[in-house]
Amino acid sequence: MLRKAVFGVVGGLLLLAPVAQAQGQSPEAWLELIRQDVKTQKVAILTAVLDMNDETGSVFWPVYREFDLEDSKIADQRIVLIKEYAAIYDNLDDVKAKKLSEDWFKLQDAKLDLKKSYFKKIEKATNTSLAARFMQAQSQIDMLIDIQIAGNLPLLQKGMEEMQAAPASSGK
Repeated sequence: MLRKAVFGVVGGLLLLAPVAQAQGQSPEAWLELIRQDVKTQKVAILTAVLDMNDETGSVFWPVYREFDLEDSKIADQRIVLIKEYAAIYDNLDDVKAKKLSEDWFKLQDAKLDLKKSYFKKIEKATNTSLAARFMQAQSQIDMLIDIQIAGNLPLLQKGMEEMQAAPASSGK
């Protein structure tokens, strides 16, 4: 069931990028479009995969909303960092690269700390199995978002353009 729900999100995200780009939307508008779509789909996915009764759901959803609020704050910082990276990509020197990398690692640490903290909160409010299923679903959703963002960053775009421009080599 999780696989079907996650593939639904992937399909939705993959469709959003070309539509946003074709409509000439800015990267900020594109990121916001993905964010809103993911938030809507996340609740539907979690409802399906967590398979909670009403009593468990009444305890889980308030904790989830707290998690989502904190997660959104980290996502906001991440968007700022991505915009900064994209803006200076062509003029990236070692000092800027180090600073961006250190900031990225801090965000990754903050995200992991958030997940650990909310695993405990959800486990305490509900049970360990539900907390584990939530974290599995959340991690898969995060990976899908990462794939979409990575595909639109200058480094990967440049690499894809170079691959497409290179003549096909025989024997490799």
